[in-house]
Amino acid sequence: GLCVYCNHCLPCPKGIDVGKVNSLTASSQYGMTDTLKEAYRLLKHKASECMGCKACEKRCPFDVHVVERMKSAVECFEKEMPQADRPH
Repeated sequence: GLCVYCNHCLPCPKGIDVGKVNSLTASSQYGMTDTLKEAYRLLKHKASECMGCKACEKRCPFDVHVVERMKSAVECFEKEMPQADRPH
């Protein structure tokens, strides 16, 4: 499925803004920028907080594999994130 950032998948039990995370991750595919990194850093809840419950996937009208996308976001944004900015 293709995420259109509609947030029908919400609410996330962990508070992740799934549409925003997916949007930032998709935008990064065109080139990572400091603006994208900062926007992700400022999110209250990061993709790594996803517990894989798939509640979001059950609500998604576009059959997006959200849990896999959260893993991609972690790879994209959190691998090189300073320790102080990572979720605890």
